[in-house]
Amino acid sequence: MELAIAEACKSPAEDARLHPVVGVVAAQDRTILGTAFRGESGPGNHAEYVLLEHKLREVSLVGSTIYTTLEPCTSRHHARIPCVERLIQRRVERVFVGMLEPNPYLSGRGVRVLRDARVAVEIFPPELLKAVEGLNGAFLRAAKDSRSPERLHLSGYEWDLLETEGIVAGRSQQGWYEYFLATGDLTNLERLRQFYTPRPEQVIEAKTFDIPAGEPPPITVPTDLRLIQFVMSDPARLLALTPREFERFTAELLDQLGYASVEIGRGSKDGGVDVSAYIEHPLGVERVIVQCKRHSLDHKVGEPVIKQLLADAKIHNAARGLLVTTSYLTRGARLLVETFGYRLSALDYDELLRILRGQR
Repeated sequence: MELAIAEACKSPAEDARLHPVVGVVAAQDRTILGTAFRGESGPGNHAEYVLLEHKLREVSLVGSTIYTTLEPCTSRHHARIPCVERLIQRRVERVFVGMLEPNPYLSGRGVRVLRDARVAVEIFPPELLKAVEGLNGAFLRAAKDSRSPERLHLSGYEWDLLETEGIVAGRSQQGWYEYFLATGDLTNLERLRQFYTPRPEQVIEAKTFDIPAGEPPPITVPTDLRLIQFVMSDPARLLALTPREFERFTAELLDQLGYASVEIGRGSKDGGVDVSAYIEHPLGVERVIVQCKRHSLDHKVGEPVIKQLLADAKIHNAARGLLVTTSYLTRGARLLVETFGYRLSALDYDELLRILRGQR
């Protein structure tokens, strides 16, 4: 823990904004595996990301213990994997946390996610917790002064599920109504009212509803529904996904199938790699790159796409190229996949349905 604090002291200033100073240590069998601090490999890079993906990428962390001065994040900008997911994917056994995330809407969420994944979590003892907070005094004060009610973003498929099933992320329509009232979120409240009529005693003019200064709203758990759950409840929804949502669905599917370090590409700048992941087997670890084609059923994938996938696998030094599509392959494309079976694989609409239904 003291070493993690010492690492945090090395965190550089990144830009004009205040950021936390964070240090992290990985240990196993009384041996230090590695250390890192926020921004060590570049501005904005979280300490856990630096340690797991830059310094210990090829080191097994199964059963290890992580010491971090700040609660691991549970959300990142699109295409970036939250630190809690990285820790879970690497199968660490225990995490010691210096201080909780100061954002009241996220505070404690990382701890809950880790514990739900059966990762033991403990907090630094009071004297060391005080030391961590001392290092981050300016950041904590700035975070407290800038707090405002969170405007929660529900994705399109989550709204659809809330309307059709009446519940999302374990919260009913009534629960979300109360949440939007508590946070004064007029935009989401208006959208909810398009399909939900609250009980008479719950009808309150949102503009007159206020939260006392410094008091968080009574409901603070944002949604964490995974896209794959939405599709598994009705596999026909595959065809309703946008191309970007289909990439995210594919990434979550690979995660469910046991792949690690799953990352989504950067759209037009992904170099032909929509999703990348690693799979571990008795002979080692192999990288897989994925090309996603969210087509209509009658829009088949042809030979040029397969040839490009084979070339991309070689360019990116991947052991395998995987095509995932909501349609089918032409006969020539299927023949190419079979010919280069040692380097290529493909999942079409029918095969995806079988996986979602637990048939393979």
